[in-house]
Amino acid sequence: MTQVCTDGSPGQLGPQQVCPAGTSAVSTAHAPLQAPGYSITGACSQGWYRSICCPTNAMPQNCQWNGAPIRSEIGCTGFCGLDQFQLNTDTYIDAAGDGQCFQGQRTLCCDSTEILFQCFWTACQGPLDQNPECPSGTQFMTLRYDNGQGALSCKAQKEHCKS
Repeated sequence: MTQVCTDGSPGQLGPQQVCPAGTSAVSTAHAPLQAPGYSITGACSQGWYRSICCPTNAMPQNCQWNGAPIRSEIGCTGFCGLDQFQLNTDTYIDAAGDGQCFQGQRTLCCDSTEILFQCFWTACQGPLDQNPECPSGTQFMTLRYDNGQGALSCKAQKEHCKS
């Protein structure tokens, strides 16, 4: 995730507003989740966004946002299909921040890729204020606070590790 918001104009494309070298933008979002251990600076103003960056040599395929409100709905209902993975979420109905979901979130879903077959979830760890740990020989990727079926039954966190 880019650290600083941008409106895409030439004067707003500084080093913290574009994807770093070796990565490319998959999509943009107004208030996406940042990966653990990385910081973001401020909230985006309306019309501004952040880029969601992935390694250029392992770009996810067929990514699309799911769950924006339809017609008179108030909340967002973003879920990914069985053959997809959730790359990120946003609590606004579009990347420009033209409206909030108020309930739920949109979800950026991508087709599964080979690199994901190297990943696995650990058992819950905790407490929440401690850094998560992956088994020896693996690398920490992200974390979640649910049981894998969407229920918040984990009292701590689960790590997504890569071998």
